[in-house]
Amino acid sequence: MAETETSERKNLPAAQRTLIASARNDITIPRFNTVMQPLDETLLARGGGKGLALYDEIERDTHAYAVLQKRKLALVAREWEVEPASDDALDQRAAEFVNAQLLALPFDQICLDLLDATLKGFAVSEIVWQKDGAAIVPERVISHDQRRFAFDEHWQPRLRTWESPLDGIALPARKFMVHRFGVKGNDPYGLGMGTRLFWPVLFKREGIAFWLTFLEKFASPIPIGKYPLGTLPSDQDKLLSTLEGMVQAGAIVVPIGTDVSFMEATRAGQVSYADWCRYWDTQMSLAVFGSSLATHVEGQGSRAAAETHQEGEERIVDADADLLTDTLSRTLIRWLVEFNEPGARIPAVRRIRAKNESAHEDLRKKRAENAKAELDLLFDLAAKVPAEHFAETAAALAGIDLMPQVPIEVLRQLAPHLAAARQNLVAAARSGQLRIPANGREAEAVRQIAFAGNDFHDHGLRDLAEQLSGHAGPAIDAMIEHIRRELEAADAAGETLEQAGDRLLGAFANITVDPLGRVLAPAFALGELTGRSDVQDEIAARKRKR
Repeated sequence: MAETETSERKNLPAAQRTLIASARNDITIPRFNTVMQPLDETLLARGGGKGLALYDEIERDTHAYAVLQKRKLALVAREWEVEPASDDALDQRAAEFVNAQLLALPFDQICLDLLDATLKGFAVSEIVWQKDGAAIVPERVISHDQRRFAFDEHWQPRLRTWESPLDGIALPARKFMVHRFGVKGNDPYGLGMGTRLFWPVLFKREGIAFWLTFLEKFASPIPIGKYPLGTLPSDQDKLLSTLEGMVQAGAIVVPIGTDVSFMEATRAGQVSYADWCRYWDTQMSLAVFGSSLATHVEGQGSRAAAETHQEGEERIVDADADLLTDTLSRTLIRWLVEFNEPGARIPAVRRIRAKNESAHEDLRKKRAENAKAELDLLFDLAAKVPAEHFAETAAALAGIDLMPQVPIEVLRQLAPHLAAARQNLVAAARSGQLRIPANGREAEAVRQIAFAGNDFHDHGLRDLAEQLSGHAGPAIDAMIEHIRRELEAADAAGETLEQAGDRLLGAFANITVDPLGRVLAPAFALGELTGRSDVQDEIAARKRKR
C-alpha cells in the first residue's frame, strides 16, 4: 500500500509536464497560420514596409550609436573562459575541446554580432560545419539580417525566400543560433532597445530641423521692402526677388523711392534648442545604461559621480554576459559537445569582469589602516590595564568587533605578552604589577621577557606559532584533501603521470586559500606589531641610559 502511494506521488500528471498557456491560445497575439508576427508596437506604428530596418536609422544618431556600442563593446572587451560542468574527466575533456574550437574562431566578433539583439530584439547567426579528422567543428559563423527570418509557434527560425516571403521555409537543426533580448511572454522576436530609443532619436531629429530654421533667422536680419501704394504686382514680385537675392549676395540695387529696412529676430527665455537635444541624449543614456552621468556629468566631482555609477553599468554588462552565455550554452557549445563528446555535460563560456585595481587597492589600504588603528588601540589599552585583567578586556573588546578577525582564544593567549611588550617589563615586575601566570609555558614566556635583559627571547611568538598551527590545520587539511581526491580520480580514470600532473594544475585553480589567509593575516600583523613595540621599548631604554 505504501509503495502504491509513493508511486502516485512521484508520477506527474500530463498537465504538469506541458505548457498550457502557449502561443497558439495566447489572446494577446494576432491570429497566425504558420509563423508568428512581432508584437513591437513601435514597429507596428512606425515601421511600415521597413520592418526592423527602422531601427538601423537609430544608429545614425551619434549619441545613440555611442551608448549602444559602449554597452556591447564593454562585454566583448572582457576576457572569456570555458568553465567545465564538473571535475569528471569527460566533462573536463569536453571543456578543453570547446575552448580550442572557440580560439580557432573569431569568437569576439561572433558575440558582437549576436549582441545586435540588444537593439532589435533578436539576432541570427548561421554555423557552417566541417569535418576535421574525426571531429565536427565550425568552419565559420555568419551573421544574417533579421528581416530574413520569421518564427513558428515553437520559436524555431524560418528563412524567408523569394518563393516563400511570408511564412519562410523550415531550417535544419543545429545550424542557426538565435540570441534574444527583452523576451516577454510568447513573443519569439524579443523587444530590443530600439522600441525605446526610436522616440528620443525622432524628437531630437525634429528639434534639429527647427534649430536650423532658428539659426537661419538669427544669423542675419530679415530684409523688409516697402513700396508706395499703387505699385503694380509685377513690381512687387520683382522687389521680393531682389530682397531674397540680397540674403545670398549681400547687396541689392533698387529704384529711388524704394524703402528697404531690416528686422532682427528677438527671443526671451533660457531654454535653447541645444538643451532640447541634450535632454533627448540624456534619455537615450538612461534607456541604455540606467544613468547619464558617465556621458553628461560636468564640473567638479564629475569623476566621483562617474565612478559611483560605474558599478551600475558593470552590472548591466554582467546581465548581458549571462544572457549571452545562456544562448551559447543552448546552441553552439551544446552542438559542439553533442557532435564530439557525447554524454558530457555542457560547459559554460563566461565573460570575466576585470578587477577594478584602483578600488581594490583603496579597499586594501582602508582595511590595513583599520587593522592598524585597532591594534594601536589594543596596545594603548594594554598600557593602562593590569596584565592579569588584560586578556578578559581584550576578549570583551573583540566581542564588539574590535578585532573580529582574531580568535578570542588567541587574544587570551597573547594578551598578557602584548601588554607586557608595551610596558617596561622589568619595572612592572619590580612594582608587583605583573602577575606570573599559573600555566607553566606562559609563566616561562613571561619570565624570559621580563628578566632576560638583553638575552634573546621569542617575545611570545612561539605560543603564537603553536596557536597558529592549530587554527590553520583545518584549512591545510582541506587543501590536501582536494589534491588527494584529484589523484584518486586520476588513478580511477587510468591516467598517466603526465595526465595526472595536468589534472593537478587544473585543480589548483579551484583550491581556495581564503580560509588559510584569514588565519595567517592577523597572526602576521600581531607578530609584526609586537616586534615594533619591542624596538620602541629598546630605544626608550637606551635613551634613559644616556
